[in-house]
Amino acid sequence: AYPMRLWRAGDFIVDDFEITVPSSFVSGVVPLRFGFGILPCTDDRRKPILRGPDDGAGRVVAGTVVVR
Repeated sequence: AYPMRLWRAGDFIVDDFEITVPSSFVSGVVPLRFGFGILPCTDDRRKPILRGPDDGAGRVVAGTVVVR
């Protein structure tokens, strides 16, 4: 709805969604990773990370989430 070419410094981009964690998931602090998919998102391709650490799958760690 808001193409990256229109993004400007200081913009806040919100993508609100729910995640269901399987009951078998172990509680604790887990990394929150994200990447940018290549449209149309019909597979798992992502834009490459050009600088900084990544997980080898085109994602960066954005923080952590506590699962209880």
